[in-house]
Amino acid sequence: MIYYLHVLMVSPLLMYSGYIGYKNVKDQSFLFGSLFLIGLIVALYHGYKLLSQTALFNKVIQNENFPLLILACLVGGFLFYKSRVKQ
Repeated sequence: MIYYLHVLMVSPLLMYSGYIGYKNVKDQSFLFGSLFLIGLIVALYHGYKLLSQTALFNKVIQNENFPLLILACLVGGFLFYKSRVKQ
């Protein structure tokens, strides 16, 4: 239950407030960028914990290319974020 709450409510709220604050308040960009990043980390952590309870995820995580997939997702997400947030 706590994983659903964090993935569906807490993380989007943190990410949205970080994005809106970063876009509107330029002198506090580090604060709002950090807020967005914390929301992303919360989504990744609780999403991982939620998915790890399923049998399909256990089959995927045993794949030898899984760490490469996670790295590609993180780098892709970071590049997408940097392309959207102009300094």
